[in-house]
Amino acid sequence: MADQSISFGPFQLFPARAVLLRGGAPVRLSSRALAILTALAERGGDIVSSAELMARVWPGAVVDDTTLRVHLVALRKALRDGGDGGAGADGVCIANVSGRGYRLLMPVSRLPADAAGAAGAPPSLPRLPRPITRLIGREPAVGAVVRELSRRRLVTLVGGGGVGKTSVALAAAQQLAGRFPDGAGFVDLSAVAPAAPLAAALADALGLDQPAGTALFDYLDRKDMLILLDNCEHVVAQAAALAEALLRRCGGVRLLATSREPLGAEGEWLYRLAPLDVPPAGAAPPTARAVQAYPAAQLFLERAHAAFGYTLADADAAVLASVCRQLDGLPLALELAAARLDLFDLRGLAAQLGDSLALLTRGRRTAQARHRTLRATLDWSHDLLADEEKVLLRRLGVFDAAFSAEAAVAVAGAAPLNEAAVLAGLQNLAAKSLLQLSGAGGGLAYRLLDVTRAYANERLAASGDAGDSRRRYLAYG
Repeated sequence: MADQSISFGPFQLFPARAVLLRGGAPVRLSSRALAILTALAERGGDIVSSAELMARVWPGAVVDDTTLRVHLVALRKALRDGGDGGAGADGVCIANVSGRGYRLLMPVSRLPADAAGAAGAPPSLPRLPRPITRLIGREPAVGAVVRELSRRRLVTLVGGGGVGKTSVALAAAQQLAGRFPDGAGFVDLSAVAPAAPLAAALADALGLDQPAGTALFDYLDRKDMLILLDNCEHVVAQAAALAEALLRRCGGVRLLATSREPLGAEGEWLYRLAPLDVPPAGAAPPTARAVQAYPAAQLFLERAHAAFGYTLADADAAVLASVCRQLDGLPLALELAAARLDLFDLRGLAAQLGDSLALLTRGRRTAQARHRTLRATLDWSHDLLADEEKVLLRRLGVFDAAFSAEAAVAVAGAAPLNEAAVLAGLQNLAAKSLLQLSGAGGGLAYRLLDVTRAYANERLAASGDAGDSRRRYLAYG
C-alpha cells in the first residue's frame, strides 16, 4: 500500500515516500543506499542476491560489486550509528552471506497505511507551488541560488516589484527539495499583517497542528528541510527575527527568502535579482532572430503568442527592442505590455508606453492584487517607505538619466530634507530596490527605472512640489 511502513529495530521506513526515520527523526541516506535498504527490508530476513540488488537500484545500467559495496558501507554506518536495535553482536545490521548476497539482520514488521499513520508516520511532505509558465532567462540566477544554498543556511533573493523573485526562488527550491529528507515548504507572507506572529504563519503553511512558538521550533529541530519565506518586505524585521531563531534552534533547516530589501539577519547571503537582459540600442536595425536572443524579448513574445498568436517580423524587430528597453526588462511590465496587443499593434503599443502606468493595467485575474497593474506594484513598495524616503523618491523623478549623490543633494535637498537625509535616503531606496546602483567608490551613480521614474513624477505632480524640484534640477544642470 502507498503509505505502508516497515519497522526494524529503532527504524521506520516509508518506501513510497523514500523516508527513513530513527526515533521520529529523518536519517540522511543517498537515494541509492535507501533503495538498497528498501529491497532488503521488503524481503524481511531473506537473502537478496547482489545481482537482484544491482538490477533494482541501477536498472538498465552496468555496475560491478565494488559500487554496490560502497553504498552498503554507508548504509551499514547509518544503521549502526542508530544503535544496535537487534543487530548482530558486532553491531553489523546487514550481513554478507558469502556467495549468495545480503540480508537484513533486524526483525522486520510491516504496518498498513492506517496503522502506519497511528505509529507516527510523517505527514505528507510540504508541496511547493508548481509553475504554470516557463521561466525565461533565469537559469544563471537559479543556478547561483542553488549553489549558495548548498553551502549557506540563509539566502535572500532581493529585487524590485515585478522582477520575478518568487518565480526564481521556486525554481531553485524545486531543484533543491529532493536533497532534503523532509522536503521544502513554502510560506507566502504577503497576506500576513505586519503585527501578526510569523511563526504561526509558518506552522499553518507547513500544515502543522501544533501551536507556534517553542513547540514549532522543537518540531523543526527534528527536520532536515528547506523553507521558502516569500514576500518578506512588509514584515522584514519580524522575518529577520524568525530566520535567526530558526537558524539557531533548528540545525537541519535552511532558508530561502524573497524580499524587496535585505532582511538584515545574521548569516544572510544576498542575491540581487536584476531585470532581464534587453537588446542594446544600436545603429543597425536588428532582425527578429537577433532580438529574440534576449530574454526580455523572449518573454514578451511568448506571452503575446500565447494570448494572440503574435509572431515577430523583421520589420518590427527594432520596435520590440525599443519596447524592451523602455520597460527596462522588467518581467511584470513586459507581461502586462504583451497583454495590451488586444488594443494596439506593436508600433502603437510602443507609442503609448510614455504613459506606461495607465497602459499596463491588465494583469491576470488570479494574480495577487499588487501584481495586477504596474501602479499597484509600485504602490506596494511606496507605501512601505518612511515619509522622508517618499519625498526623496518623488523629487528624484526629475532626473531623466543616471545621477550622482552630489546631484541628488543639490536637487532634492530642500526642506524637509537636508544633505544627511538625502544621502541616507539614497542608500535606503537602493536597498529597497527602487534605485539602481552602478559604479564604485567616488564614481557611484544612481538611476530610476523608467517605470519607477514615471511613478515618481506622478507623485511629484500630486505633491505640489514639482515646480521647485524642476527649478533646482535646471539650476544644477
